[in-house]
Amino acid sequence: MPAGAATCAEAGSAPYLHTCGTQIVDANGNPVVLHALNWYGGETNDFVVGGLKYQSYQAIIDRIVGLGYNALRIPFSNELVERDPIVSSLGPICVGTSCLPTTGSDLLGPNSDLYGRDALSILKTIVDYAGQRGLYVILDNHRSRAAWGVEESGLWYTDPSCAPDAAPYSCFTPQSWLNDWQTVGSLFKDDPAVIGMDLRNEPHSLFQPSTCSDYLSLAGSLNGAHWGPCGNQNNSATDWPAAATQAGNLLLGLNPHWLMFVEGVSSYPQGDGSFSHDGWGENLQGVTTDPIQFNVPNRLVYSPHDYRWDQTNDTVEDMYATWTRAFGFIGTPGQSYSAPLWVGEYGTCTTSNSCIVDGANGNSAGWWFSNLVNYMNNPPDGISGPLSWSYWAVNGTYTDAWLYNSSAPYWRDCYGVRETYGLLGGDWYTLSAPLLQSLLIQPSATATPSASATVPATLSATATFSATVTATATATSGLTPAATVSSTVMVSASATSSASATATLTGTVTSTASATSSPTPTATATSSPTASPTSAAATPTAIPTPQQWPSVTCQPYTLTSTPTATPVPSTATPTATATNTALPTATPTSTATPRPTATNTPRPTATPTARPKLKPRPRPKPKPKKPAPWIAVHGSALKRAILLDLELIRDKRGRISGTMTYSDRHKRLSVHAVTWRVARLTCGNSKTALVTMRLRDKSKTYDATLRLGLSKQRSLRFTMQVGRIYQVSAALTGRVTLACPAAPPPKHKATPKKK
Repeated sequence: MPAGAATCAEAGSAPYLHTCGTQIVDANGNPVVLHALNWYGGETNDFVVGGLKYQSYQAIIDRIVGLGYNALRIPFSNELVERDPIVSSLGPICVGTSCLPTTGSDLLGPNSDLYGRDALSILKTIVDYAGQRGLYVILDNHRSRAAWGVEESGLWYTDPSCAPDAAPYSCFTPQSWLNDWQTVGSLFKDDPAVIGMDLRNEPHSLFQPSTCSDYLSLAGSLNGAHWGPCGNQNNSATDWPAAATQAGNLLLGLNPHWLMFVEGVSSYPQGDGSFSHDGWGENLQGVTTDPIQFNVPNRLVYSPHDYRWDQTNDTVEDMYATWTRAFGFIGTPGQSYSAPLWVGEYGTCTTSNSCIVDGANGNSAGWWFSNLVNYMNNPPDGISGPLSWSYWAVNGTYTDAWLYNSSAPYWRDCYGVRETYGLLGGDWYTLSAPLLQSLLIQPSATATPSASATVPATLSATATFSATVTATATATSGLTPAATVSSTVMVSASATSSASATATLTGTVTSTASATSSPTPTATATSSPTASPTSAAATPTAIPTPQQWPSVTCQPYTLTSTPTATPVPSTATPTATATNTALPTATPTSTATPRPTATNTPRPTATPTARPKLKPRPRPKPKPKKPAPWIAVHGSALKRAILLDLELIRDKRGRISGTMTYSDRHKRLSVHAVTWRVARLTCGNSKTALVTMRLRDKSKTYDATLRLGLSKQRSLRFTMQVGRIYQVSAALTGRVTLACPAAPPPKHKATPKKK
């Protein structure tokens, strides 16, 4: 038993886990690192985990165990808890009148033991089998209404209170959130497979605040969740740590052995008076002054999330500094706020190997992802590691998922569409990208203080190694001069030695020199004497490219309210007959009537009336020149797939009008030819502007706020908030003009002379 394990074991009870300082430990006080996968679907419109059309739930769980993972994070929605439908009876899957053709057999496939059962019962069955196979399970309250993504309000509820005539399952209050946790907790309180609850997925601000009033939603507009007070003020309705404490204590009253996973927010006041703008659920800076304290000690785990689009910095130093500022500092032992960390969501595309590992000048996703993996496995000095994590996601295909978080809600995905972040492929068994698996679950290996590994004569392949090494490869076979590559690398070879060394993953290097003769260059690896070993001699193998999987196309249709809409096939013949019987009546009318009309009517009407109107008209006065733009932005943020084309014009009377074209591929939002009315335009100086506007898209109207700031490098930093449905902040480059001059003084009419 390691040192200190006896003290940590005092708070434990098998088979549950608990915390000890900055570590998660078992009942004996031994550290446990959670290597989890997100298995989603229960929070979407299907009310059940994905993939059951292609494999049995037992086969999917067996595959997860076989790949080396030890935990599952399973999301669910509050609508699943309250509605609790019979899953096999679902179909079509509808939101309002927009439907997808998915049926219950699509959702459950070969899982015959799940037919005829409600969603909570199915969830319980899947959790129980996962526990039998040795997996830890964390249940995640992902959102309120069944749909895709985070809650649109940024909170743990949709409305403070519900109107009496609210549609079923459309309104969820803070109290109903607690009631639903009571239901879920009561169902699983005696289930040893469930080790904890993730209290709410990704609380966040809707826009980057600039004042405490914005941060606390005291300025008249709701701005999502915040962490604790600001400027001696607070708002209990949006205070996330207060709500998390209440829910956690409720659940610990049902089972005092559970872990409570608490996510962060997205914004927090900084020392210089500004407010950070991090990823949803990523920022946990507030724990320094307002840490979570449950009624049962040793049960708290903080759970940040991070994705590529949350990072705007490209250097390793900047990324490490951001992660340490936002959440990593909590892993420092001995502090009043010290606690274990579990990165509950992070993921990358699996369509190419460069999405997974790449250099600073390559695919930004691969550069970010490989550095985050390294940060979690080898945190900076002073932070306990490795960190626990949960990759998003195991899913090989999407589930049916409606997207509310858009100016025009739509079906974001439907059943069978290929999941581009999935660990598994479209068959829910084959690995989508073997390189991803090797990065997440590293096989044990050994290195020595002076180990050597053989690399092929052609130094143009990416090598992988499971130990932290500094490798120097020198090609001596006919190269003039000799080619030398020195870097911290990740190679797929193993070193033979009897000394002790620790195996960890660090990064990637690709050598471009090639040797033309038979002798093989060697790579000399040096490592610290503190590593842990395996002895094996291996030959590097090529990394397979991700397999391309067939996908399907979403084909939503509109459900008509008339009863004749359902039996479409059976009424096809009568409909055709009715059409045919109408043709004879249409034929005589169209043949008899138009003839006299065509011969008689046009002659008197067209000829005499048109000629007098052909008189030359006076030329119209030339139109006045278009006023110079007040603000003109033609910019893009390519790494975040954002394009913005904006132009505001102020006429002589001081009225402001404009046009905007905006698209965000990550959020799948595209707004073109928007008509809008500017309610307010404030220019702090010639380099900043705040525009309050009203956007009109089709038949809907949204209040929006646009903040613009032009840097010395001619880069535009902008934040746009559209009501309660969309928020973005990014830096744009391109043709940027922010000409915001002071308004011209009003023209005073001349005072008439007295007679």
